[in-house]
Amino acid sequence: MSSHPLEIPIFGSESGVKAVGAGATRLELNRAGSYGEGGLTPTLEELQSLVSQLPPPASDGNETRRRPAVRIMIRPRGPPPKTEEVDFIYSDEEFEEMKSSLRQFKESGFLLAEENGDGFVFGILKKESNSSWTDRKGEGRCSVVIDEERTGELVKLAAPFTCVFHRAFDLVVDQGGKEDVVKACRFLKDNGMEVLTSGGLGNAVDNLGTLKMIVKEFEGVLVVGGGLRKDNLGRIVEGLGGVDVVKSKTVYFHSSCLRAVEGKEEEFDEGEAMGICEIREGLGEGWTENEGRRLRR
Repeated sequence: MSSHPLEIPIFGSESGVKAVGAGATRLELNRAGSYGEGGLTPTLEELQSLVSQLPPPASDGNETRRRPAVRIMIRPRGPPPKTEEVDFIYSDEEFEEMKSSLRQFKESGFLLAEENGDGFVFGILKKESNSSWTDRKGEGRCSVVIDEERTGELVKLAAPFTCVFHRAFDLVVDQGGKEDVVKACRFLKDNGMEVLTSGGLGNAVDNLGTLKMIVKEFEGVLVVGGGLRKDNLGRIVEGLGGVDVVKSKTVYFHSSCLRAVEGKEEEFDEGEAMGICEIREGLGEGWTENEGRRLRR
């Protein structure tokens, strides 16, 4: 694993080269202009444009010349218009659209599986009655859980490409207890999936207790995201259990590294990405509590 494993979500292909130049070791490709919706399925043309701008994969096994892995977001729509509706619960038509998109990217020839670690990112939930949870009237209510049947179907369809269960996982964390989180972790690990999470709704730095528990329970590749910036990376690493834990686990960090620009859409901030990589590079044997406090300022 790279000494500064950083995954950067990009929206369209234009910022891909900049992200790699700033230190990204993985790219999550989303449709151009979809940042406000949380990232949507890109077009095949956007994938083609991205890989045409990246260096070709090394054929001699030289890791320093291997192009970054590309992960494709498979998400047919943004949040539902009604705030009381749960996101990531899809109709039959939307699920068929997800399968169709995945097949199209898989068969395009633009992705590389085992030799480069390319893959797909998605998350599907369903409602489940939970009799142990009651409202003020003593009536049972519904919680959300991973839709294991549909998730498993997409994983099989994507093989041999890697699959990541995105932050839909955080809704499960938010509505369930530790047993629900452990069950979800076990299912995803058994299906060979990676997990992108902030330890619940909101930002990772505000959910450090839960994130530490997830790091302990999940034995696969964990991608930590949600408001991750160079100014809070040191605090997040400490919250996960410290450098030794992060180094002993396969932990990636996920940040869009965007900055607000007056009158325009947010744009990629190369300095932010480079700052994250520099701090992550510095989390070595000499890391101390004093350094942690310094990095958090």
